[in-house]
Amino acid sequence: MILAAPVDWKVQLVYMDIDNPNNPQTVNHVIVSIDTDQASYLIETTTNEVMQPYIDGVTGWYFDVGG
Repeated sequence: MILAAPVDWKVQLVYMDIDNPNNPQTVNHVIVSIDTDQASYLIETTTNEVMQPYIDGVTGWYFDVGG
């Protein structure tokens, strides 16, 4: 849905370690990263409680989505 929006945002999948978000030991989770040029968001899509829990950022592997 984000890629279908009429905006020019950078959307990435972030492969990460959910147990160690800033010091990854393994890859065991994926989140969505969005950069709108005005703000950046790390979005957790697997919970209905907190959409953006990674306020300290995430060290992981970022891959561009879309084309």
